[in-house]
Amino acid sequence: MELDDQRLYFAYGMNTNLEGMKVRCPQAEPIGQAVLQDYRLVFRGVADIEPADGDEVAGVLWWITPDCEDALDILEGYPYMYGKRVVSVTRPEGNVMDAMVYYMMDQDAEASPSHFYMDELISGYRTFKLDLNQLTDAVKSCSETLTEKEIKNQYGL
Repeated sequence: MELDDQRLYFAYGMNTNLEGMKVRCPQAEPIGQAVLQDYRLVFRGVADIEPADGDEVAGVLWWITPDCEDALDILEGYPYMYGKRVVSVTRPEGNVMDAMVYYMMDQDAEASPSHFYMDELISGYRTFKLDLNQLTDAVKSCSETLTEKEIKNQYGL
């Protein structure tokens, strides 16, 4: 992959899953963990981010090709369901990098994710050693009636 043909992409949801990304974007190359400051992870049936001072979203940084970005655009329903923007993310060693991120265009009420979807996220989070508490907190936020024990039992967190 030529350097000019690559773009940094920050994933916080389903695209944290290494096996899934191999299918969706075979040329994508994982770089590893990164953190997006002043945002929080929420669920609207699927993962989304929204501005939140002082919060942070942990995710996975990828090198992607234009073909990969085209495939992700289709998967994410760009530009109707998700939009794109460039954000600054911080790597564990402190390097700040600009990366493309998807965000939901219609930020309706929060809603719990499906078991299948959550399994994909948990797998990705474990592969890249991301904190599973981020997922637990996002589920708690949209499922005020669920206790922490119920969330653990329901989603395996």
